[in-house]
Amino acid sequence: MNNKITELPAASCVQCSEISTLFLQGNDALKIIPTSFLEGFKSLKILDLSQTRIESLPSLDRVNQLRALILHGCSYLKELPALDGLSGLRVLDCNGCYELKELPALDGLSGLRVLDCYDAPITPFPYIGISRLHKLEYLDLSLHVENPLDGHRIFEEVLPLLEHLTVFHARLDCSPHIGNEHLNLLERIKHVSITTGRSIIDVKWDNYVQLWSFEGPIELIERSLRRAPRWSFYKCRNDLAPLKTLARSGCFSSVKFLTILDATFHLTKDQSFCATFDLLPNLEEIELQNVSGLESVSELGLIFGMSFSKLKSIEIVACDQLRYVFTPNVNQKLEKLQVMYVRFCSVLECPFQDMDMGHVPNLQKVTLAYLPLLRDRCINYMESWGNLKLEVINCGRIRELPLESLNA
Repeated sequence: MNNKITELPAASCVQCSEISTLFLQGNDALKIIPTSFLEGFKSLKILDLSQTRIESLPSLDRVNQLRALILHGCSYLKELPALDGLSGLRVLDCNGCYELKELPALDGLSGLRVLDCYDAPITPFPYIGISRLHKLEYLDLSLHVENPLDGHRIFEEVLPLLEHLTVFHARLDCSPHIGNEHLNLLERIKHVSITTGRSIIDVKWDNYVQLWSFEGPIELIERSLRRAPRWSFYKCRNDLAPLKTLARSGCFSSVKFLTILDATFHLTKDQSFCATFDLLPNLEEIELQNVSGLESVSELGLIFGMSFSKLKSIEIVACDQLRYVFTPNVNQKLEKLQVMYVRFCSVLECPFQDMDMGHVPNLQKVTLAYLPLLRDRCINYMESWGNLKLEVINCGRIRELPLESLNA
């Protein structure tokens, strides 16, 4: 692997009948596999040609004991040979094969466990052939963005027949309506991600839900949020209307950890979506990165109706319109807040506006870094808060305050 091989010998020069594994990955100058080269590897079980420049493969008839064919990142590969003689094949990895437009017949691959076609422009897609691979455990059908799959056919013809799937990824042509029967199918799969247009929903049941916009299948979002303690959403801009539907279902009560990255809120417009009760009553941790449109996290609390009554930790990075972390609000309680990290917020003036340690009685540690407009008097005031460990790094004209010297 990665040993700068540029060409391979013919079979007459290679007699490796006992070799079971052949790693040729990373030889990015390798373009051709000689027609007879593999004939010398009669016991071959694993063949890895990842990150090479091959455009095709010779016949695999002579390596019929093959268990894994790994072609990850073979971006020049245009075609595969017949695979029907490889009844023992367990892994077929075509991830990143950007020129692979067709799969060979899959009928003979009854034992296949892993099929990865990420970013391959396969068309027409063999729905029926895939549905017959009954032992599949890992299936990635996130094809090239210009070749999304028919969502209806995936849910009606493919998934019901693949009872052993534990991981399933797909790029679909539209957000399908997912009924209870389909949700039950997806719940038996441990890790599911579905991409439709700009929307992605990535679910590990009982672990996390990750959303890129709220345009995905709302039924799947709701069902997964009911079970997942971690909720992350990315690049959600001006599309909070689905929160109304989700709020009515009460599906957020399991969420303990909330992450928002690269999102934009317009509070005046988003007020119409504001919850009248706490959508996230069990929230313990918040992480915000590159979030705009908020002058304080308390405003975000208005949208989700958050009381912050169980919040223990908050981390904020690069939120350039944030002036304060929290502002006074009779409906927002911070009695359990213990840790706060705030970094690279260019207009932040103070973590707390018109608040004292009585509002945050259990606050133990605050780290403030690279905040050019942070007020001196705010920090001077916070230094007097009992046993608070306050760390200030490169904030305006304020001297650096190391943790160990704060309360001396």
